[in-house]
Amino acid sequence: MHHVPLNWLKTFECVARLLSFQNAARELHVTTGAVSQQIRKLEDVVGASLFLRSRSPIALTVIGEAYFREIQEPLEKLYMATRQIEKHKSPGPLRIWGSRFFIRLWLLQHLASFRSLHPDIELSIETGKPNEGVPSDVDIAIRVGRDSHPDLKHQELMPRIVIPVCSPAYAREQGLTDAGGELSRYTLLCSSTTSDEWQIWAAANAIDHGKLSNIVTLSSSDLVHGAALEGVGISLGRLGFIEKEIEQGHLIALHGHSVDLGKGFVIHYRRDAMHDPRVRAFFRWIKSEVADTIANSHHLLGSRYDPSASWLAAPHTSL
Repeated sequence: MHHVPLNWLKTFECVARLLSFQNAARELHVTTGAVSQQIRKLEDVVGASLFLRSRSPIALTVIGEAYFREIQEPLEKLYMATRQIEKHKSPGPLRIWGSRFFIRLWLLQHLASFRSLHPDIELSIETGKPNEGVPSDVDIAIRVGRDSHPDLKHQELMPRIVIPVCSPAYAREQGLTDAGGELSRYTLLCSSTTSDEWQIWAAANAIDHGKLSNIVTLSSSDLVHGAALEGVGISLGRLGFIEKEIEQGHLIALHGHSVDLGKGFVIHYRRDAMHDPRVRAFFRWIKSEVADTIANSHHLLGSRYDPSASWLAAPHTSL
């Protein structure tokens, strides 16, 4: 029986998972040639081809697929055992980074349920600017749109679906009903970072955007949300972020159907995150919470809820 070096198996697992010699080399911090050489040596030992190299991208052979399934779990257990020893008694916090809007108006409102499920996981939560790239030293990042950094993987988390909302006090003062009417007569609120949202919403609802001229621009989306609560005007409330205020009577939904702005919230994580049980726990929790949030939006807003983002209906892979 031949002895197979552990680093050959690690290299094979990485190539099989990514289906790319180049990406595996990048993750392992070695050259593509070194990866290819180790795979060749492993194939010589097992006496079979593990990859179909003639395809682009490469693919696993039948034997390669079976081998991948057999070695993946033992390698993960070895990784986790080593990580536990390395971080014994001091694992450090799970570092979560996200846009200020998402962190303040969604994550913090739901975080108690994660803490009750996983009181042993220490957290460090930071906020960033809307268009800021994902910092390299975080475990999980949530932002609008994808960060193209090659060391990060990502999945769509929540669409940006909006509907006009205002405070009951503003509605009474202006004589508004939930049917809305001609919005051009009223003060509309928007963020300088998302200044085209009213134009997108108007086009989707067959409204002349040129008539929407009474606009107050604020520097961030969370300020827009706060201004709507204070009765300054009408904002495009984001589904998933306004349900609590609507249920408590602090906001009311107005005229028109909801509109998907595209480029929703995306969760990013390191390529080796699947080996970290804390990341797995957070990932499973947040996907479940978001699914509940979307279901609640549908229930609360009824026919005005239009989840038109196609990926919402698509199955998501898990860590």
